Amino acid sequence: MRTFVYKEKSMKTKQLHITRLRVNENNPRQIKEERFNKLISSLIVFPKMLELRPITVDQDLIALGGNMRFRGLMAILDMSVNEIRDIIEKSRKMINKPQSERDELLEYWLDWKKDPVVKVGDASDLTEEERREFIAKDNIEYGEWDNDELANKWDNEDLIEWGVDVWSDDSDYSEKNKEINVGDINDEVTLKLKYSEGVYNRVKAKLSELAGTPEEALLKLLGL
Repeated sequence: MRTFVYKEKSMKTKQLHITRLRVNENNPRQIKEERFNKLISSLIVFPKMLELRPITVDQDLIALGGNMRFRGLMAILDMSVNEIRDIIEKSRKMINKPQSERDELLEYWLDWKKDPVVKVGDASDLTEEERREFIAKDNIEYGEWDNDELANKWDNEDLIEWGVDVWSDDSDYSEKNKEINVGDINDEVTLKLKYSEGVYNRVKAKLSELAGTPEEALLKLLGL
């Protein structure tokens, strides 16, 4: 009887010039322009994130994990001084910081642009099967946000700036809506729920199993 022995190895890391890395053209993950811009801003105001979550590459220096961060860094490399400064000055995180701290962060990126080296994780010892598994699992969202926890302990505007999908009430409570014509009221109203793409697809699939439309499925769940 053969005994399988698993020997755990910590991932090796190294510093590489960013232009040596290559985007994984077969990466199944995509990003919209608005969220990509938020990612760039997030990297600029919190560069320590790159140390905590390095880009993972294979033996050919193709990014297996962190493709979006890699693309974000390449975008920063092409940005002007004024563009980087503008992001820093408008960031909620930095807006109340001393000017000296904002200048120091700007100087950090100007120095980095002169020698754009990044920390990468070396996954060159993975098999082809393991590489494919890693790419897929690295992009899976297993967890879900606890919206009550987010609402009670986190600043909503910070979450939005960081790119977190948060629930929002789009109702208009301004002065212009305090007086309404009852005759113009429609007896149908819209309930809007906001989820990440992964959670949305799961919710939609579950609702379709219960009834023909999401509205009917929700009524069925609520016993109405």
